[in-house]
Amino acid sequence: MKNLIIIFIIMMPLLVLSQYTNKATGDWGTGTNWDGNISPPLTSGKKLNDDVTVIQSTTITHSGDLEVQAGTTLSVDGELIITGNITFKNGAIVVVSSTGILNILSSGGNANNSTNITIDGQLVISDDFTAGNGSTIIGSGGVTIGGTTSGSGTIFGENTGCSGCSFGATLSINLISFKTEEYNNLNHLTWIVACQVNNNYYTIYKSYDNYNWVDIAQIDGEGTTNRIIEYRWCDEKNIYGTLYYKLRQTDYDGNYEEFPSISHTTRDPNAKREIINKINLLGTEVKDEYRGFSINIYHDGGYKKTYRR
Repeated sequence: MKNLIIIFIIMMPLLVLSQYTNKATGDWGTGTNWDGNISPPLTSGKKLNDDVTVIQSTTITHSGDLEVQAGTTLSVDGELIITGNITFKNGAIVVVSSTGILNILSSGGNANNSTNITIDGQLVISDDFTAGNGSTIIGSGGVTIGGTTSGSGTIFGENTGCSGCSFGATLSINLISFKTEEYNNLNHLTWIVACQVNNNYYTIYKSYDNYNWVDIAQIDGEGTTNRIIEYRWCDEKNIYGTLYYKLRQTDYDGNYEEFPSISHTTRDPNAKREIINKINLLGTEVKDEYRGFSINIYHDGGYKKTYRR
C-alpha cells in the first residue's frame, strides 16, 4: 500500500501539468511565465503534446517551429507568436477566441483532414500556407496570409490558391477611443487601440472646416498585437477657435482605414464675452441696473458672480 501511495504522489504533478496556462507575457520557454512555473514541453523542440492556453491581454513568444499534435488543444485568448513555421496535425484542436491573435512569422499548414481549427479572432501567416486535402478552418474571425496559399482545403468555406490574401473579418485595428484635450494652450491627441493586425502606421489629419484636410503627423504602429496600447501626439500649432482632427491607419500592404473626425475649440481668454442673461442669487432674472449680488451668464456657458451697490 505504501508503494502505491508513493507512486500516486509522484504521478500527480505529471497529471496536472498535462495542461499549461500562462500567467504573464514573455518567452514560451521561461517557466515563471506559466502556472506551476513550468513551461509546456516540446518534443524534438517543436511537437506540442500537452494542452496549452494563452490568456487574454498577454503575449507568449515561441522561437522556432510548432506542431500541434493530434489530441492536443491549443487555446489562444491573448497573443501567441511563433517565429518559425506552424503545423496543425490531423486531430489537433486549435481555438483562437475573439480576443486572440495567433501570429506566425513564417509559414504554416493545416494537415490533411484536419478539421478542428476554429478562428474567432485573428490568424496571421506572414509567408505561405498549405491547406491539406480535406482540411477546414472555420470561425467568425479572420485569416491573413502574406505569401501564397495552396492545397484543396478550405478556410471559412472558401477555396485556397491565392497570394497575399485575407479570409473572413480581418480587422486592422480595434479602436477604443480617439480624443483631444488642451493643456497649456496645446492640443494633446490620444487614441487607444485594443488589437492590431499588420498595422504599419497612423496618420493624423487636421482641418479648420471639417472638409479640407492636411496630414500633419505620422506615428509608427505596432504590427500585430492584441495588447491595449495608448498613443499620444501633441499639436503645438493651436489656434483660438475650432479645429478638427482625423485618424487614418495604414497596413503594411498599403490598405487603410479612416475613422470619424473629432473637434476641439480653444477660446481666446482676452475676447469679449457676451452676457446672455443675468440672475440674482435666487435664480430670478434681473435687469442690468439691479443692485446687489447677481450672476452674469455668458454665451460660452461660463458665469461670473458680481456685486453692484
